[in-house]
Parts: sequence; C-alpha cells; structure tokens
Amino acid sequence: SPPKYPVKQKPKEKTFVNDMRIPDQKYVTLKLNDVIRFGYDSNMYVLERVQHRVPEEALKHEKYTSQLQVSVK
Repeated sequence: SPPKYPVKQKPKEKTFVNDMRIPDQKYVTLKLNDVIRFGYDSNMYVLERVQHRVPEEALKHEKYTSQLQVSVK
C-alpha cells in the first residue's frame, strides 16, 4: 500500500483535499494523487511518487529508488 502523510489544518486557513474542506483542527491522511489546495488560492498541489535516476557512483554510497514530491498543477 502507498505511504500516507498526515496533514493538520491551521484554524485561520481553509485547506481542501480533493475539493473537500478539511475541518478545523482535524488531521487527514494524504494518499498518492490527492489534490491539495490551501485557502482559496487557485494553485493546486498533487502528491506524486517520482522516480529519478542516480549516477552509478552515487549508488555506491547510498541507495535511491524513489521519492515523494508535491507538484504544482
């Protein structure tokens, strides 16, 4: 199952996940591809998993497979 990330809304801000408002002082769990909007800003963010290529030399020191990032849509 994909990793999940908790988000807590601040009292003065309105936060939306997949166009549903997060109630004040409530935690929600984000899943991959959730669309997040802060306040009534027109910017939307999507939680995505991305894979990146790491030079072979770097793999000798650390293991990289994938990372999570939030992208602006």
